[in-house]
Amino acid sequence: MKPNNRIAIGFSASAYNLLHRLKARGHVNLIALTPGAASQLDLASEQLLIEKPQKIFQSFWHPGSTFIVIGAIGAVVRIIAPLVAEKNNDPAVLVIDSKAKNIVPLLGGH
Repeated sequence: MKPNNRIAIGFSASAYNLLHRLKARGHVNLIALTPGAASQLDLASEQLLIEKPQKIFQSFWHPGSTFIVIGAIGAVVRIIAPLVAEKNNDPAVLVIDSKAKNIVPLLGGH
């Protein structure tokens, strides 16, 4: 995939509304849900990626990309750990709680 993607990933169904707000406001150009989260929602006509988080990170892990994850920090750390290589080449990774009250930058995307 191309670099400079801005992807928001929701780990649970409760992330769905925030995903849409992020896309509607132009903060991301792609939204994604885990298969488990998607199975809890009626998404027949939605345009979003439904895939395991590991695969999403692997597919879009490029310099210049940005990941905004709505989910648990610990889960994100475990998923991205094998991908982290070099400060100047790793994408930005931010984790947000489902109410968008807390935002934690894990990687800066230098």
